[in-house]
Amino acid sequence: MSTELGRFRIASEADVFAARRTVRDVAAHLGFDTTDQVRIAIAVSEWGRLLVGSQSTAVLVLALTEQPPAALTIELLADWQPLAAGQLSDGLAASRRLMGEVRSATDLSEIRLAKRLPGAQSHPTPAVLEQLRAGIAGLALATPLEDLQGQNEELLATLEGLKAKQDELLRLNDELEETNRGVMAMYGQLSDELEETNRGVVALYAELDERGSQLREANNAKSRFLASVSHELRSPLHSIIGLSNLLRDPDSETLTADQSEQVGLIRSSAEQLLRLVNELLDLAKAESHVLQPNPEPVDLAAVLGELRATMRPLTSPGVELACGMPDGFGGLVTDPVLLGQVLRNLTGNALAFTEHGQVAVEVSEPAPDVVQIEVSDTGVGIAPEHQELVFEEFFQVPGPLQVHRAGTGLGLAHVRRVVDALGGVLTLRSEPGRGSTFTLRLPAGPDRQPVADLGVVLVADDDPAARQVLRGLLAGLVDRVLEAADAPAAIAVARDQQPDLVLLDLRMPGGGAEAVLAELAGAVPVVVVTSAEPDDEARRRLVGAVPVRSKEGLRRNDLLAAVQLARGQVTG
Repeated sequence: MSTELGRFRIASEADVFAARRTVRDVAAHLGFDTTDQVRIAIAVSEWGRLLVGSQSTAVLVLALTEQPPAALTIELLADWQPLAAGQLSDGLAASRRLMGEVRSATDLSEIRLAKRLPGAQSHPTPAVLEQLRAGIAGLALATPLEDLQGQNEELLATLEGLKAKQDELLRLNDELEETNRGVMAMYGQLSDELEETNRGVVALYAELDERGSQLREANNAKSRFLASVSHELRSPLHSIIGLSNLLRDPDSETLTADQSEQVGLIRSSAEQLLRLVNELLDLAKAESHVLQPNPEPVDLAAVLGELRATMRPLTSPGVELACGMPDGFGGLVTDPVLLGQVLRNLTGNALAFTEHGQVAVEVSEPAPDVVQIEVSDTGVGIAPEHQELVFEEFFQVPGPLQVHRAGTGLGLAHVRRVVDALGGVLTLRSEPGRGSTFTLRLPAGPDRQPVADLGVVLVADDDPAARQVLRGLLAGLVDRVLEAADAPAAIAVARDQQPDLVLLDLRMPGGGAEAVLAELAGAVPVVVVTSAEPDDEARRRLVGAVPVRSKEGLRRNDLLAAVQLARGQVTG
């Protein structure tokens, strides 16, 4: 349904001007903005000029539709036959662009234009409609000159508005230019400050390099000092121990009970001091990189026999020292001297902290080309928060039995260095009150036949040259080599491809070896191949105590030995 607002006869130019003015005023009353008012007026003007040009007469009906959405409608009732087809088509196309909705009767007796009321405008109330009708009825017909004057006034108003906008735009451009000048000045200042900061950073790096060189020189001097002092101290200590033995020799002059006890105290103190000196000497050797293993076939049964004989005097009453190895043992190729140092230190620690029960040294072969030696005790045990600290220099586990072995705390720190030099891994598990077990895993040695096929191997390293070297070492031993340049990529490849082995760089973008090891969770054998020697803190972060090998001078046999050790950790 619709409500009619008024009718107009259009037969001349004056009628067109009046209709144009009327529809614009109505549009203004209905809330249309200036742009839509002009569009509606132009649509009516164009149809009116077509009518006048064809010498036709029409009736223009203004109405409001009541069905949502409410709209202003303009119906032109006329005989459009005199119009050419092209004129009619152009008029309809122009009206669609201006009004939005255009309809025409089949016999071209009616053309209906519609424009929806703006926004949420609802259908006007009856009072508003009456006001509109009265306003339309009271409109005076405008002459062409008056209409032109009105249009000129509108144009002038529009031009003034445009000029105001142009002035505003110029003002904004000036402000923007001023802002840009400020930004450029700030950028220049920041660039100067950054350049000054960079110079400071370069100077700081130079100073750090110099300090690093000084620290390395000081550390080398300390190591040389320890080595020199240790050698100088050992000779008089050996003399004191030897003289004490002579004094207590049955063939020597008999001593009184007090004298014998005093000589015994002198001997035990000298032996304790000699152990401390030996630890300092071992530490000096390790820090100066003197530790150079000389691998050779080891008679492990003889090593265990010597260990029993050496450690028996240190065994407390009520403590049993047991050593065992399996029948048909496949053999071990390593440095026997360094291996003896490791076993004596681990066994001596176990005896020192065990008052009752047993200290056992057991040899096994948990995997091909892997030899495992466990040193376990039934002593006081080590609390979880101390189990990694015991491998740090100068740390001693607090407890009631600490007085039994007043050492420097350097023993296990040196042991771990020796184990690294031998290509092995040392781990600890312990429970307070129930004892401790140190597990030493060593590669059986190059004389054993390595596994010929490693399957699918993932090489994770951010250095392309390092990946190329590892591919060369793996040539002929693998089915396929996968590569990853950072930790996230290594994790993604491991999830998708499920490799049989991972060769992992210690430091990589995106999380390093720790992130990859945490993701693998011990399910895949891993060998860390790095150019950086991991410190104790880095080792604590390596889940599962994986074998660590240096990239420098890495040989195929060394790599294969580490692989077998890693496989033994997974299967064991």
